[in-house]
Amino acid sequence: MERELSRLKEQREKALTTAAEPINRRYRDELQKLLRQASDDKDATAAALVIQAMNTPLEFESQHTDVLKFLMASNWGIKGASDVFEFRLDGSIAQLGGGWKTKSWKLAKDGKSVRVEYEKNGYQDWTISGGVMYHPTLGAFQPLPKPAKIK
Repeated sequence: MERELSRLKEQREKALTTAAEPINRRYRDELQKLLRQASDDKDATAAALVIQAMNTPLEFESQHTDVLKFLMASNWGIKGASDVFEFRLDGSIAQLGGGWKTKSWKLAKDGKSVRVEYEKNGYQDWTISGGVMYHPTLGAFQPLPKPAKIK
């Protein structure tokens, strides 16, 4: 029994690491582009920030990749409401409709909530449970088909 449990845990970790690889590779590639741009612009401050990001270990290299993929595989909305959100790899949120404009998002370290920052109104933590995200005042956000990127 212990052997089987150990084997299952190893398989899960390997699968999570494999799933995270393309996300992390894209992130590193984009950082390289930013560094080249900062260098071309002779912007030492921006270059230092990018180098710092490049030297910072990625928190979720082998954790929560299933949650990240789940968030980015769909747009998110409430049935009957006009708000639709797209969570992007770079931490930005594209929003269609709605009143309060979102600015950015970050997955909590435990992988069970998303902190959404608004342009003018601070932030809120949206809980993830059972394939749904729960907004503290609006209720359940459902995954919606993702036909195209929101501009």
